[in-house]
Amino acid sequence: MEKLNPIELYRKLIHVPHIVRTIRASCLSGYWYCSEKARLQALGVESETSNEAATGTLIHKNITTARNPSPLEVELNEALKPFYTLGEDGEPIISRTYKNTKIQADGTFITHGADEWKVTNDRKTWIIEYKTKTSDYVTPVDLAPARFQNKLYCWLFAPIFSVIPFTLAGGQIIFLKRIGRNGNFEPIGQTEQMFWNEETELQLLADIERILWSWNNPEKQIPPMRYKCLRCPLTFKNKCWFQTGKIWSSET
Repeated sequence: MEKLNPIELYRKLIHVPHIVRTIRASCLSGYWYCSEKARLQALGVESETSNEAATGTLIHKNITTARNPSPLEVELNEALKPFYTLGEDGEPIISRTYKNTKIQADGTFITHGADEWKVTNDRKTWIIEYKTKTSDYVTPVDLAPARFQNKLYCWLFAPIFSVIPFTLAGGQIIFLKRIGRNGNFEPIGQTEQMFWNEETELQLLADIERILWSWNNPEKQIPPMRYKCLRCPLTFKNKCWFQTGKIWSSET
């Protein structure tokens, strides 16, 4: 029987062939806010960084330095390090290839990593995803992208946990309210926990298939709520199928 070290085994598990297209996990989850905006982002359209986004980034940085990781969490982070590669921006990423012959999809999903890891004494691991808001309540618009993104992170990291001495238990979403612009925050009081298992993975893969199918058929996408269109940056409005009646692609 062929013996492989953990890194070689991991490469086989994620079956990386040639990369056709690379899509960030956060971009894919944007489908649940606006399918067309997420499609344009997947094609490379970028928007200007808002003050709100910058504050959110600062909060995430403050969160990760707010407590010292446990010895098991330090061990986990060391075990994960060899599985990161450098992305186009020079930052470490985790990648996994997705292939679906039904919709002719072949590409790679990537993420720069989880917001935080929580490891229990029995070595069960939870992927923690922090979501920041200006309000002190959570709406359905907040939940759908966060739930999907948490599942997608689990899927991206799952192959690694077959070759390291930890178990991937699932993910947890923690909602926080932004206080000012200096990176301060307070818990909203709502969290969600999701167990990673075969059923959860099948639901995720069905969602991914639906998203990619809709992106391949832009004219069949479901229009977003009107208020989302009003708030959308001109960068996207000028290329939006719903607003221009034309299907924009990176080749046009």
